[in-house]
Amino acid sequence: MSFQFIMDNEDPFYVEIKERKAKLIQGTKVDAEIIMSGDNNSIVRICEGKGDFTHAISREQITVEKGKVMDVIRLTRAITITLKNK
Repeated sequence: MSFQFIMDNEDPFYVEIKERKAKLIQGTKVDAEIIMSGDNNSIVRICEGKGDFTHAISREQITVEKGKVMDVIRLTRAITITLKNK
């Protein structure tokens, strides 16, 4: 599964999850299953464990341009689990 991020004031990047491993890649993935756009500071807060996609979406800080919101929520859970295991 791949998540494309088109964030304010940032170059595009995407996260590709395959075989229980995630890779962060600069650039655009044309066939990404999920495409999100919006405030780059929201993503930073989420990755620091200080927020989640559900709240960022409801506050219209992040927009899901393509894909299912439930998959985005699963990504939040994966980030949270990863941060707890560090």
